[in-house]
Amino acid sequence: MITVDRTQWKTNNILMVSVIWKKRALPIYWLLLSKKGSSNFYEQVAVIRSVLRLLKEYKLVVIGDREERSTAFALWLTKKKIDFILRLNKNTLIKPRYQKYQSLNSLKSQPGARVLYSKVLVTEENKKDRFNLGVYWRRKYNNKQLPDPWYLLTNLENKQKVIKIFASRSGREAMFRDCKSGGDNLEGSQANTQRLTNLILLIAFAYTASCLAGLKIRNTGLTEYINRLKIESQN
Repeated sequence: MITVDRTQWKTNNILMVSVIWKKRALPIYWLLLSKKGSSNFYEQVAVIRSVLRLLKEYKLVVIGDREERSTAFALWLTKKKIDFILRLNKNTLIKPRYQKYQSLNSLKSQPGARVLYSKVLVTEENKKDRFNLGVYWRRKYNNKQLPDPWYLLTNLENKQKVIKIFASRSGREAMFRDCKSGGDNLEGSQANTQRLTNLILLIAFAYTASCLAGLKIRNTGLTEYINRLKIESQN
């Protein structure tokens, strides 16, 4: 499974592809965007194309959040025979068979719901190509309730598989936290574009190596004796 995400590190706008591995996301390719704000279809294709070529021997599922939700990106992946799960905004219009267009947030749902709608039209602009739509609203966990369900555009047909795969992308949140303020402090970098690219490469190697080392340590049963270092603030 690979995930496509954009992150803003101060003035640096980075579109990144990562491999999901054991509840962690390992960065393998990235593109520095020369603008602020969301990425577009062409930038998403540019960042994913090289990864698909590199991993062509593997069965892949591309996971994207609401930024990578376009039907154009979904169609491009379909033509490449790549499975995908892309999260949609709740205001997206869909048209199930024999029904009128309606926004996703008008679908009846409640916490705990797991539904897969087959062959729906997505957005009024695309009236030809149909996709599957997974809807999942996680139950209250640790006294916290998600405000909205996940609306997942996909070409997969097993709703349990769709939900499980998309949930695995939470590893990328841990990766971004570690690379920003959790240790590597990339947000504090004042490097120019070329040096920042080199710095991200070094961090990618170091982060991957630390994840592998962590797995090795966990297998030895010594994890209870190891904790994250706490640095006391200096006056």
